[in-house]
Amino acid sequence: MQRQLLFLTPFQTVHANEFMAGLLSGARSLGWRVRAACTWETVSGAYRPDAIVWSHPLGESSAFRKVLKETPNILLGTVDDELARMRLAFDETAAGNACAEFFIKRGFRALAYASGRLTEDNEPRFAAMRARVLASRDSITLRRVSSEREVLWFSSDSQAAKVVPGPDWMNVWLSRLPKPVAVVCRSDQTALRLLERCQRLGISVPEQVSLLGMGNDKDVSENAEPRISSLDYDFHALGVEAMNLIHRQVDGEQLSEVQLIPVGEIIERESTAVVGVADPLVLRVAQYIQNHLSEQLSVNLLADFCGVSRATLSNRFRLALGRSPGSEIKRQRLALAKTLLAETSLAIKEIGHQCGMPDPYHFSAFFRREAGASPKQWRAHHRN
Repeated sequence: MQRQLLFLTPFQTVHANEFMAGLLSGARSLGWRVRAACTWETVSGAYRPDAIVWSHPLGESSAFRKVLKETPNILLGTVDDELARMRLAFDETAAGNACAEFFIKRGFRALAYASGRLTEDNEPRFAAMRARVLASRDSITLRRVSSEREVLWFSSDSQAAKVVPGPDWMNVWLSRLPKPVAVVCRSDQTALRLLERCQRLGISVPEQVSLLGMGNDKDVSENAEPRISSLDYDFHALGVEAMNLIHRQVDGEQLSEVQLIPVGEIIERESTAVVGVADPLVLRVAQYIQNHLSEQLSVNLLADFCGVSRATLSNRFRLALGRSPGSEIKRQRLALAKTLLAETSLAIKEIGHQCGMPDPYHFSAFFRREAGASPKQWRAHHRN
């Protein structure tokens, strides 16, 4: 008899649909049948699945919790529950570290995290960002804002806390942030709300505030102006892995109670199209590189453009960003290539041309060397 999996979630989102598609893909290969519902109460009283994949706040139902006691199940997310036989979530520690590293490498010395609710250091994303800041040799500040209106300051040499009062607390927070500042947002929706608020306050994005969302919800990030960069989460892969783990759990295999799935890469768009340095020469050259990626670029050309020697330009870049102008050219070209591969249907040859490498063999060799995979392989893995 075909095994039955029940997927229960109150969320009707693009990511829930992607997860469901992954479940169905895994179910087909393993011989399972999947049923989806928003609540346990909408499921027929006679129906008893062989396994359940669920998410909070569904665990509040007493009838559902009774079924959970007797049924193999996986709880999605990091919130613990005594009836969850296994928890499956993205590696949020890796996510927080990746976001902090992304901006630190771009020269930002002021970082912030905008979260929906304050959970202090027990939230893995913020804890990882804080750890990366504290480990830095540079003087970097990290701030946090939450729906509880509390702001926490952390830096490599001090800690403090402050409550921002009044109805316009978010406006106060944004206005008081040192500029330029990089803000990591808990979701793309949060990033969109901050973007709209910045625009009402006359704060330019990305020049003054660089915004990075999480989840890569294209309905949000692609339709914003400017478009919002985001850390990609592969919910389809999460669904496939959930199905595999449920299958192994039902077969009696002993598995770890917590399973973490790697997050994807940061998809760069206009909201982070800036480096966070104070040196006007480095800023000017970085902007020139961004505007001329389809052209032939060299360190000598950049030095001539800004009227300094090659040695002076290289020294200024290393002081501000910790890398050479040539490395900045490679970084920006790789970021553009990844964005075009993930977000468009352009031919690989055309993408190479837009990245200043009209020879497709040269472009493919460059991409494989820098990204660890061919353009075709990378697109197949990251294209939604």
